[in-house]
Amino acid sequence: AKVSGFPEWFSEVEMVNPFIPEDPFSIRWHQVTGLNLTMIHQRSILTDDMGTGKSIISQAWTLFQVGIGNKVVCLMPPVLLGQYRDSLISTFKGIEDKFSIKIYRGTKKQRQKMLHDWVGDARPDIVLMTYAIFAKEGCLFDDYTALMAVEAQLANPNTASNQALTYFMGNEGQTNCV
Repeated sequence: AKVSGFPEWFSEVEMVNPFIPEDPFSIRWHQVTGLNLTMIHQRSILTDDMGTGKSIISQAWTLFQVGIGNKVVCLMPPVLLGQYRDSLISTFKGIEDKFSIKIYRGTKKQRQKMLHDWVGDARPDIVLMTYAIFAKEGCLFDDYTALMAVEAQLANPNTASNQALTYFMGNEGQTNCV
């Protein structure tokens, strides 16, 4: 994928194509043809139709954000954490050699150890976490400058997730950061 604004090395990243039936992570044709690369340059994207390739769009947007120097927090339901990471790595071959992609989960003690190990330059470029963890600990990622939310249910502004998102985005907001 060659898009202006990406660093030079990004042209070396192979985007897997076409669909291989036995590979659950291979890209479907409608995802490739529906990938509107002009959307990637936007600060936020809202796509909600089933089967429109949201994963590939969100992954491309996330990689663009990291490529221009941002660190990205990706929020999703717990069941998607590993699947999303594996899909990102298998769709964009070699990307894990360019960026660090980590899942922030586990017990509180395990997460504290991760944070301890992730000081300075060791902070991952892309952190995947659940909404529940983000609601409690999102403020620990204040140094991250981009946020991508998968399957967000944000209709109620009084939820902990919404309050954490509001805080992260720099608006007036409350958070129960631990």
